[in-house]
Amino acid sequence: MPNSPSIDSVPDELFDHIESPFRRGVCPGLLIRGRVRNPLCGDEVEIELR
Repeated sequence: MPNSPSIDSVPDELFDHIESPFRRGVCPGLLIRGRVRNPLCGDEVEIELR
């Protein structure tokens, strides 16, 4: 069985971004928006592009 990565191998910068994401909010000049939700775990991702 392959080894899975441990929490210790995750860079601190990733945790910083999760706690305080940058560029959060509405994208000015928005052209397209997409939203996906995973019903199994409740994760939700929304992306806006211009």
